[in-house]
Amino acid sequence: MGLVHEFIISNDVRSDYDYDKLSKSKLKVEFSDDIFLALFDYFEWIKVKKTENQSDYGLNYYGISEIKGSELHKLENLLNELFRLYSLAPDDFYIKTGLDLEKNDFIETHFL
Repeated sequence: MGLVHEFIISNDVRSDYDYDKLSKSKLKVEFSDDIFLALFDYFEWIKVKKTENQSDYGLNYYGISEIKGSELHKLENLLNELFRLYSLAPDDFYIKTGLDLEKNDFIETHFL
């Protein structure tokens, strides 16, 4: 199994957070790196706090992204619309998720 990204909804995110406790949350979503990369550009529309002193756009690939207020509402709307979009796809489809520079061709990821 490849890399899996976890998204946990919590109102208790601090620099000394307890990952083991948070990871057992019922408000957790996991999805593959392929899906994360396919949606990565959309996540760049969301303003997040990545560290105590750094705000930026886009989800943190390797760490915590704190999303608050209207940005959380925007993320919810974005995910709902993406769900609606992907619900139109056939049961078996491909998405271009990268570029193979050696082959000078797109990398296509298969989704079932």
